[in-house]
Amino acid sequence: MKKQPWNCMILAAFLGSFLLAGSVLAVDVMEGNAKAPPPGLNGFMATYVNVDVGDQYVDSQKQGFGHTTHIEQLLLRYTRTFSIADNPAVFYVQPSFGKVSGRGILANQPGTEGMGDTAFAFAYWPYANHQAGDYLALVGYLVAPTGEYDSSQIPNLSLGQDRYKAAFQLGYQTAINDKLDAMFVVDAMWHEDIDAVKTLTSTVKLEQDTLYSSQLSLMYKPSAQYLLGASYIISKGGEKTYDGVAQNDAADNSRYQLTARGRFSFGELIFQYGGDIDVENGFFIDNKAMLRYQLVWK
Repeated sequence: MKKQPWNCMILAAFLGSFLLAGSVLAVDVMEGNAKAPPPGLNGFMATYVNVDVGDQYVDSQKQGFGHTTHIEQLLLRYTRTFSIADNPAVFYVQPSFGKVSGRGILANQPGTEGMGDTAFAFAYWPYANHQAGDYLALVGYLVAPTGEYDSSQIPNLSLGQDRYKAAFQLGYQTAINDKLDAMFVVDAMWHEDIDAVKTLTSTVKLEQDTLYSSQLSLMYKPSAQYLLGASYIISKGGEKTYDGVAQNDAADNSRYQLTARGRFSFGELIFQYGGDIDVENGFFIDNKAMLRYQLVWK
């Protein structure tokens, strides 16, 4: 298997991690992944995800439930890079497996273990200037409801969400100098309706508005082997409607993400850590840790 140089190892699927929490799907982009990759590469990535979900907030007021959910997942991703009209493009498929358990107010509720939803993504770079370090990427996502789901169970405790979700994303990355890059990402996510969703008191039809997010990232490259990144992410919208009644629970939330990436002879290791900063409506993510291993070959 031929080893690839560092700029190839970044296999920039421009596609971050899918995190399911409080029935809201967030698409976060790994710092540096807006860089366009060369064509003809294959990539395999295994990601271990560990998430602690805490109190619920309503109109910025903590509801005092304490720790509510613990999530562990294994994400397996295959990626292929190619060209369309001489411009870079990427496709990936990512099945997931894991378990969700309730804590605090949800401690007596049954959790879920098994297969999660499967994500597909396609990225295309209409503009990629490697000399200047400027990249513009367009990305489409689709999440298929392949995960374990029980309509009699509270959605927070299901690995699957029993509905399709799609997102469109626009990202721009530029080199500030030889060691510092900046990245800006915006996206919109749409949700399929669900006819029967269990709440704490009843079973209802769920509809959800479009969820919008933006992400600002800085990446520091102390050497060709390592990259350090930090991101600030804002999400707005996504208000839910139960049986036609708006819940007034639109997100206006912010979170952070820190990333350390290193290239080694056996592949690339990536560690990410983050969590919520402010939540107006929804469940507060106390911490989210991810350990990734990536291997790239011709």
